[in-house]
Amino acid sequence: MLKPASLIASRLTLPLAGALAAFAICSASPVFAQDADAPAEDAMTDEEKAAKKAAEEKETAEKQAKATALYQEGAVALAAADYTLAVSKFEEAYENFPDVQLQVKIGEAYQRDGTASLDYDKLQKAIEAYRKYVDKVPEGKTTDAINGRIFELEESIQNEEDRKQRVIDEEKKAQETAKADEEKKAKTLLAKEKLKKEMQIVFSGGLLAGSDQDLTGIIRMSGGALLSWEKFAVDAKLGIDGFLRIDKERGIRGKSFPVLDVGVRYGLNYRYVGPFFSGGASFGLINGKPRERLLKDDDATCGGGDCAFSIDKTITARVGIGYGFRATETSTVALKIELQNWFFSVDDEQGIGSVPAGSVDKPQTSFAVMFGLEFLRWL
Repeated sequence: MLKPASLIASRLTLPLAGALAAFAICSASPVFAQDADAPAEDAMTDEEKAAKKAAEEKETAEKQAKATALYQEGAVALAAADYTLAVSKFEEAYENFPDVQLQVKIGEAYQRDGTASLDYDKLQKAIEAYRKYVDKVPEGKTTDAINGRIFELEESIQNEEDRKQRVIDEEKKAQETAKADEEKKAKTLLAKEKLKKEMQIVFSGGLLAGSDQDLTGIIRMSGGALLSWEKFAVDAKLGIDGFLRIDKERGIRGKSFPVLDVGVRYGLNYRYVGPFFSGGASFGLINGKPRERLLKDDDATCGGGDCAFSIDKTITARVGIGYGFRATETSTVALKIELQNWFFSVDDEQGIGSVPAGSVDKPQTSFAVMFGLEFLRWL
């Protein structure tokens, strides 16, 4: 993390007097390039030598005075936290009078600016300026302090680079994870699309209840399997039907075991989620006792009165509509309404008091409306 600017300033800022004193020291021994066209020192008269020395001293004094003024302007800007202006003034002062102490002020201005703005490029420029100072000044307490600045700045920059690298690594990992998730989803979707077109085995179970026109209560429980292709299926079931007379004077009593129940269905959506349509037929045996049908005020069989007879077989035709809800990825629960038409076979052996089989008007039919639930489970 960056050190607070106030801490850096209190610990490391070089005093203005020291920099100005450095100007004076450096001015005592200026070094300038010799003019290639100037006469050799040995060939010059004493007057010429004196004139040359005076010109050099004048030029040096002018440059030093300008550098001092620029330094003072930079110091004012630095105190006012105008770091860009401070750097500009200190660098211009250094161009006019290359006192190495100015590199410390340039570095300090860059450091404060970079610390305040979290600009690590400016902190790097501060390090460069400090190194110019350390490279030209003999080792001592001052260079130790500047080397301490360099160490702290390099540590801050390295920490920032490490942080940026962690962010890059985390973003890369997140992108790779997202890409892997997308590829997994795409593969799963492709597999599902492929599976839709293949034949699938589906276990089914259902419970329906309703009534026919004679107020016979009917319950049908069934279980079986479907062979499904996307939205179309054929099914085969086994089950049990129960008949209970609600009106004691008419209706059916008994229980039937459908030994063969087949059908088809078509759904508007995959796995019959949403609306679907079904139809089928079954053949069943009516077992046990009682297993009779009671007619009331019947002309064809009972001669206008009431009568009863035994039944032993059923054939049922059914059509229905349902609406499925996705329970899990592999199961659907549906509400169903079915219209069923029952055909009853009359037992050849009738009991005492029953209408003879030959006298029963045929076909004996019943129409029922059924409501219930269906459960589908894909393998």
